[in-house]
Amino acid sequence: MYAQPDAGGLSKDDIRQAFREFDLDRNGYVGAAEIAHVLASMGEKVTDDEIDEMILMADTDGDGQISFEEFHRLM
Repeated sequence: MYAQPDAGGLSKDDIRQAFREFDLDRNGYVGAAEIAHVLASMGEKVTDDEIDEMILMADTDGDGQISFEEFHRLM
């Protein structure tokens, strides 16, 4: 048995694994500090404003962090 890919070509399992890479404290949400840390570890230089914009784009419930469901919709 394997996970079926969604329209973007990634399976839900692939997306969940990517989410786990960002959810450093394993609380089920990704916040600004986690995004900044992961992107910096990948050599990406982003400003706080760019990170805030990423969160605004994905954060449909307005709680200031990204849940797995919001992350999945973004993918």
